[in-house]
Amino acid sequence: MYRALSRRLVEWYRKNKRDLPWRGTQDAYAIWVSEIMLQQTRVETVIPYYERFLSRFPSVKSLGGASIEEVLTVWQGLGYYQRARRIHRAAKTMRRLPRTASEWREVEGVGRYTANAIASIAFGERVAVADGNVCRVMARLFGLQECGGALERKAEELSLSMMGSHAPGEWNQAVMELGAVVCTPITPQCNACPLRGGCAAYSEGRVAEFPAKERARSSVEERHLCVCVVRGGKVGVRQIEGDRWWAGMYEFPRVVLRADETTEDGLRALNACGASHLATVRHTVTHHRITLEAYIARSGGPKRLSFRDISQLSELPMPSAQRRVATALAQAVSPAAMNGRRAVKRASSRARGRR
Repeated sequence: MYRALSRRLVEWYRKNKRDLPWRGTQDAYAIWVSEIMLQQTRVETVIPYYERFLSRFPSVKSLGGASIEEVLTVWQGLGYYQRARRIHRAAKTMRRLPRTASEWREVEGVGRYTANAIASIAFGERVAVADGNVCRVMARLFGLQECGGALERKAEELSLSMMGSHAPGEWNQAVMELGAVVCTPITPQCNACPLRGGCAAYSEGRVAEFPAKERARSSVEERHLCVCVVRGGKVGVRQIEGDRWWAGMYEFPRVVLRADETTEDGLRALNACGASHLATVRHTVTHHRITLEAYIARSGGPKRLSFRDISQLSELPMPSAQRRVATALAQAVSPAAMNGRRAVKRASSRARGRR
């Protein structure tokens, strides 16, 4: 029965697959880039970044020869910047592109799923993949009760058994495509599914129950504070160091406030007492919900800042939250805004003089 289902799935894929820029190529480098970008990111979001990245870095040699600042600038906006740093570090040390899944797993930032995807699509190795889409398809098809890592292992095993004599790369993409456009997490299109006839979850009317739910991680609330130290038309920034979020990118000096710390504590830590509020930015990193309070100061600030023209901040790789602060700063120090504030001050002064 599953041999017939497998054939139907591949036939369905050939007729219905989306026209994506990384399909139709067996270039392992291009497939590697696409798989890294697609981690935790929607296909529609990835496409323009993928095309821009390959235009700027068309080979592993060109990527390895670039600076991390160049790489992060092209990557910025896509998020999860550790991916960019890892693929860049790997490219710098890579003498040749690996061919097998086991070789790919030795590459920094490449896990089992990514290794199997590259090896099967680029080199035809008979290995199966188990991303979220594949796990969902297999969980529903076989009525699997596992979740998390156990589900990934079972889904990979079952997908490999169904692969049969089909081309590994095409089979893996077919299962992923089915999960992405038909066997979706919410409102799956069961009537359009080529596997419907053998699907345990569909036959039992329990599609919504699969895959089994993992216990959700509770979110963590954080308060960050940053200061834009402005001198003339320039503002102080610094490069984020170490392995912290956004390492290698630039930011306005920032501190993370403890629960018992106030805004004044943060400003003192950044040597920016007397700064005025500029903007409030909210964003999410994994399960961390961050509120970033941005202030503007005309003096002070921490040591070892690099002062850059405010009009040229777009040339620096910056996290998205800091980029929004940069936009607010540019608006705040624009000639129109400055003239408006001076006019308000003059009007207030005249009003006080008439009292």
